[in-house]
Amino acid sequence: MRRRPGLVAVLVVLVLLSTPVALVGVWARTTLLDTDDWLRLVEPLADDARLQGAVADRVAGGVTAALPLDDVVGLLPGTLGDDAAAGVEQRVAGVVRERSLDAVGSDGFAAAWASANRTFHGQLVGTLRGGPGAAAQVDAQGRLTLDLTGLADTVRGAVVAVGVPDRLVPHVTVVVPVLDGGTTARLQQTVGTAERAAGWAPWVAVAAAVGAVALARRRARAAAWVAGAVVLGALVVLVGVRVVRAGVLAGPAAAFLGDPAVALVADHVAAGLVTTTWWVGGAGLAVLVGAALADAVTRRPARVRGD
Repeated sequence: MRRRPGLVAVLVVLVLLSTPVALVGVWARTTLLDTDDWLRLVEPLADDARLQGAVADRVAGGVTAALPLDDVVGLLPGTLGDDAAAGVEQRVAGVVRERSLDAVGSDGFAAAWASANRTFHGQLVGTLRGGPGAAAQVDAQGRLTLDLTGLADTVRGAVVAVGVPDRLVPHVTVVVPVLDGGTTARLQQTVGTAERAAGWAPWVAVAAAVGAVALARRRARAAAWVAGAVVLGALVVLVGVRVVRAGVLAGPAAAFLGDPAVALVADHVAAGLVTTTWWVGGAGLAVLVGAALADAVTRRPARVRGD
């Protein structure tokens, strides 16, 4: 019986360790690696002005940079001075920007966004699970990318429609680097473990919690310790989400599309994990307070009798 307190302590530590593993593992299996749930989260973002503006700017910049503006100006009658030519170039750039905004505000953008994300997610899952074709899912720098070339083609067609000859408007490839090679490699090492943990970690956490309370002489106090372990485990997850978010905002996607758009996507993808973690942590905190009060009440009569 003397070993009972030590065993209870071990079970409490097991609850602490298995709680964040369970939370992240279930989220990874049901969201990060599930294409339908991924699309359910990101498809509505096609209507968000922050994402639309970021994509429109990047696509317009790519199309404008590829346009041979000197040739476009040369199509105009007469000889233009430098100021006039610059004005024409600005007007063409303005038209490209306007058409880009029109394109991202259309139903076609929503369809293109969903299609691009479906393709990207297939690449993401294949890479993170280390499948046979994983090497083919990344670019030459080992990065995972989101291809928005279809949207650039839509903008190209709009530029041609306003009178710029088709032969002068090149096809433009617009690819968003989402994860750099180092981040992709680190995720490959952890996602497999997290996915497997989704099957056993929740049960381990529950079994350890029940066992710790059942074996303890003072069960209310043991319940408080178990609840505290759950709260700490939830806190670890919340801190981890913030750290990963900061890393994503420091990565190539934010440099390409800007922090607001990338933060929007990252927050939506992680929203389910964060919400579940807050609920679990809140429940743990409530149990902690209740169990601590119960332990204090049960101890008081013993002290009175002792007096």
